[in-house]
Amino acid sequence: MDITRRAGFAAALLATPALAQGWPERPIRIIVAFPAGSVTDTLFRNLTEALSRELGQPVFVENRAGGNGVVGSIAARGAGNDGHTWLVLSVTNGALNPYTVRNLAYHPLQDFDQIGLVAEAPYMLVAPPDGARNLAELLERARARPNALTFSHGNSSSLIASAMLNRMAGVEMTAVPYRGGPEALTDVIAGRIDS
Repeated sequence: MDITRRAGFAAALLATPALAQGWPERPIRIIVAFPAGSVTDTLFRNLTEALSRELGQPVFVENRAGGNGVVGSIAARGAGNDGHTWLVLSVTNGALNPYTVRNLAYHPLQDFDQIGLVAEAPYMLVAPPDGARNLAELLERARARPNALTFSHGNSSSLIASAMLNRMAGVEMTAVPYRGGPEALTDVIAGRIDS
């Protein structure tokens, strides 16, 4: 069973007891705390048709990207607690934000009910077509030119992963922040960013 079918099946199972009680009474809004075109956005857009059929109500995705998931989280918190608005946020961002965002306007464990894990996605290190062909070559280039090479990050978890690579490998690459993964990847492919 592929990830999309497993996620749809899990959502259907979670919804079954609520269906007996008349839920949902109106469309379901899924707030994706990442930009359009991100892995998370694509996954949930692919699930909406199956979820709509299973729940008997329209299900739609609304992207609320920015601030490592803070923008989407605030929008979801303000929507009320009736089960008609869902928030999709990475576990990493949900766990890191209380420690990396000053004066966070919500508490992830008190303001939200966690439903479950939908999918897992690994981190990938990529380079432009004319860039480093493997990790060893990237690190060799970084050692030869401290702070001259750049790496993109679309959220705090990818920033932390890149910073860990810098520290563990003893290199210094410059972080370039992006609103999300699609924009970061676009600039890597275009050769504006080294990784």
